Amino acid sequence: TDDEGYDSVRFAWRPRSEAEETMSSWVAELRRTRRVENLKPSAWFWERLQRWLRDVELWRAKLAEFGEPAKRAARMASKVTAKHQDIWKTGRKEGPLGVGDTPGAELQRNAE
Repeated sequence: TDDEGYDSVRFAWRPRSEAEETMSSWVAELRRTRRVENLKPSAWFWERLQRWLRDVELWRAKLAEFGEPAKRAARMASKVTAKHQDIWKTGRKEGPLGVGDTPGAELQRNAE
């Protein structure tokens, strides 16, 4: 073709449209399968990979902890103990209306 610097192109075995389609599919297949030797990941990729590996490690640790009944029971007990200690320290418990706002709390404050 003219843009490639040739004066004329003869399509001896197939018509021009089929030859162009065959050539474009061949080039596309080469691009899909050819190995790129000098391809290097960017800093963005390395940063994202480090975050991903850190998250995977945390997930594995949590999964291992969850799988061990003794550790799971200890974790639940510490959560319950911490909540009870907060109640004893403040003398108030957390209700659906907020900290210290349990049904009837307003009436008790007004009665005092």
